[in-house]
Amino acid sequence: LDLIVDGKPFNVKVTNDPRYIQEHLDKHPDIDVITNQEMAAAFSDNPRVVILPDLSSQEVLENTADTFEGIADLGDGIDSVPFISLATNASKNFYKLHKGDIDLKTAAEHTAIDTAASGVGGWLGSQAGLGLGLALAPVTGGLSAVVLPVLGVLGSLAGIFTGKGISGWFKGRHLRRALEELEYLAIEFRGAFLELYNNVIGAMDSFFEQHLAVAAEGISEEGFFRRVMFPSAKTTFYRMASRELKTERKDWHRFYEDLNDAVQGADEPSEGGLILFTYCQQRGVEVLRNVEPLPEYYAAIEAQLEIIEKEERKLK
Repeated sequence: LDLIVDGKPFNVKVTNDPRYIQEHLDKHPDIDVITNQEMAAAFSDNPRVVILPDLSSQEVLENTADTFEGIADLGDGIDSVPFISLATNASKNFYKLHKGDIDLKTAAEHTAIDTAASGVGGWLGSQAGLGLGLALAPVTGGLSAVVLPVLGVLGSLAGIFTGKGISGWFKGRHLRRALEELEYLAIEFRGAFLELYNNVIGAMDSFFEQHLAVAAEGISEEGFFRRVMFPSAKTTFYRMASRELKTERKDWHRFYEDLNDAVQGADEPSEGGLILFTYCQQRGVEVLRNVEPLPEYYAAIEAQLEIIEKEERKLK
């Protein structure tokens, strides 16, 4: 049994021999099989066999050969190194596949990496511990009987944790690349904003000037005496609107001054870009006044954050 999906047990088999799968089906009628694309011809009509079109036995063999290249001469003990870990890691990663946290390619990749890290890493660690125990034997004397197995166990654990650290680093390469891209976009966003700051202010002033001109025109439609002594509701409305527009424009000027100071005053350029992005999130993307390419940078950072969130879910 390799994994359980929706309460149903499955066994994962990668092979080029249909007899290997048929033997399992005959011996274990309660456990269905998930297998590689090469078995489609033999089992395409069998409801107990799930064919994964993206899983190739040839690719698995090549990846396995690459993973264990250089350690083929470690001795007969290698036969029992990775397979318990393989079952555990396959179950964990294919469960994440079932939940939708990762895709099939990522599940297979993480299974291979985790198995190589914990299985082979633990075996190598135990050999290092054994070697250290033998080196200490002349000093420990009778204690060697105790020291050797203890150091072997400790070495194995150290190997596993070191291997897992390496595997975590390797599996996190997509996340690191996404974070690097975010940093680049944030720096570009900051630089473009500071360069086009006066354009943004000009666009904002133009917006208010247009609306103030409409209000002034509405006020002027009444004669001077009447709008002073007996203003109509329309004239009163335009006067109020004009005062509100002038107050709002001053508020926007203060906002942009504070924003400019915050973006320039950040410790790192990328931090300044993310501060700008946060301001835009809070006040709306109209903060950028449609000054190109600022909205494009904002959209790119928003999309990149979604990619980062997706990569983080893969590593949980």
